[in-house]
Amino acid sequence: DVYKRQPVTNIEVCDDDTDGDDTNGFVQSIDLESQTSTILGTQNSSDFTVTYHESSAEANSGTNPLSSPFTNTTVNQQTIYVRVVNDDTGCVNDDYTFDIIVNPLPDFTVTTPQIVCLNGPELILSVENSAASYDFEWTDTNGNRIFGSQITVTSGGLYTVTGTTTDGTNCSRTREIQVNESIIA
Repeated sequence: DVYKRQPVTNIEVCDDDTDGDDTNGFVQSIDLESQTSTILGTQNSSDFTVTYHESSAEANSGTNPLSSPFTNTTVNQQTIYVRVVNDDTGCVNDDYTFDIIVNPLPDFTVTTPQIVCLNGPELILSVENSAASYDFEWTDTNGNRIFGSQITVTSGGLYTVTGTTTDGTNCSRTREIQVNESIIA
């Protein structure tokens, strides 16, 4: 069977804030149709109709095809069932499945605002409550990038830190820290 020779990989995405919550395991912009070329391989896509479904029964019957972009309806991981119809012969293959995997964003906090004393010691900004090991990149008020879990600052302004997962999912989250200037009386 020509369809079974084409492996279908899972779709992995990072959780996002489109729905107002970047920790809930739902993403609203999943491109199901990106799988079509892999499923059909070298076959002419105009000879086939490929639809995506939430259950095996729906893929088998061809009912309730999902629209793309798709919003997952099961938190964090959901199996999608594929129906391929040869438009010339009417033959159907509904053996394909793949998973949508929603990966979490880095979980860490920073304290903002903070105060740097212009005639006192330097201020060290650091990542707090890091839930795992992440790669951190800071951006200072001049646009300079500094890598690590902390940065030393001597002037006020808006600083950012971006944490990126190190588990291969490459999900990232950015936090802002407002630093205000003060002088010891």
